[in-house]
Amino acid sequence: MTAGLADDTPSFLDRNGRPVGPLEWDRLRSDPTYARLAQTVIADGERQIAVLTSWFGINLHPGPLFDTIQIENRRRVQVATYDSEEDALRGHQDAVAASLADLGEPVVEIGVDDRWDEFVRSTFRSMS
Repeated sequence: MTAGLADDTPSFLDRNGRPVGPLEWDRLRSDPTYARLAQTVIADGERQIAVLTSWFGINLHPGPLFDTIQIENRRRVQVATYDSEEDALRGHQDAVAASLADLGEPVVEIGVDDRWDEFVRSTFRSMS
C-alpha cells in the first residue's frame, strides 16, 4: 500500500516527485531557494498583486505538488495547482501576464529574500 493513499498518512515528495522522509521534506521546505519557484509583485499605484509559485510536496492522495497564489491588496484572490514544476512555472507566467493586462506597468520583481518573506507574513496576518 502506498503511503498517503488508503491510510491517510501523508507522503512527502521532492520537486521531482520522488519520495523523501519527513525530516528531508522539512529541510527542503525550509530552504526558500528550493521551495519557491517564482515570485512577482505588480503594482499600479492603487492596486498591488503578488504572485507566488512554490513547491509544497505533501501528497495525501494523487494530486498536485506545486501551487500559484495570487494576492491582491493583501487578500488571496486565486490559487491554482500543478502536477509538475514546468506547468507551475508556466502557470506563474500566465498569472503575471493576466495581472499585467489588468493593471499595466510597472512590474517589480522581488527576489528570494527577507523582503518577500515579510510581505507574505504580513499578508497572511492581515487575512486572518
